[in-house]
Amino acid sequence: MVEGLSVDPGSFFAGMVAGALFCFAALRRQAQGRDLDAPPPGPIEVPADVRAQALLLRAEGKAIDAIKLVRERTGCDLKTAKEFVDRLR
Repeated sequence: MVEGLSVDPGSFFAGMVAGALFCFAALRRQAQGRDLDAPPPGPIEVPADVRAQALLLRAEGKAIDAIKLVRERTGCDLKTAKEFVDRLR
C-alpha cells in the first residue's frame, strides 16, 4: 500500500463491479455482430424494380414477402428492410 493513500473497500468493490458490467455489455454487443466503433447503418439503396415489387407485395397484404425481397436483393439486415417496407407509399 502506498503511504498516505487509503482505499475504501466499498468504493473499490463498486468500481470493480461497474467495470465488469461495462466489459460484459461491450462483449455482448460485439457477439451480436455490432462493432462498437462502427457508425449506425444509414439508408439503403433499393433499385426501382425492387421498390416497385415490394410496394405491390405490401399492397397485397404480403409485407413479410416484401421484407424478404428487400433483404435478398439489397443484403440489408431485417430491421432496415422492415423499416423500408413500412415507409413505402
